[in-house]
Amino acid sequence: MKLFGIYASIMAFLGQMASGIHLSLLLVNFATISLVCVLGRQLFGIVTGLVTAATWRLLSISASILGLAAHPTQFIIALAAVGGLVVLRALNRENSWFFPFS
Repeated sequence: MKLFGIYASIMAFLGQMASGIHLSLLLVNFATISLVCVLGRQLFGIVTGLVTAATWRLLSISASILGLAAHPTQFIIALAAVGGLVVLRALNRENSWFFPFS
């Protein structure tokens, strides 16, 4: 899956230098850590949320998922975490109009 639109918007806002790409990776990684923490906290409790956030923090800089290269994997995980939160919100509420957005 190619995410050209995300890369183009990042380069438009942060510049076409390597520092702009690394700054975007830092921002997306911080957002993903926060989303994973919220998802873990809502599913299993505060301790699990903090452990999942710390685990993703360590795993996200590993070479196995190209953590320092701003690979599309980083952006897809952030979108998947948002989708997980939307599904969880739809399951917790009685009205099911959240399901099409997940």
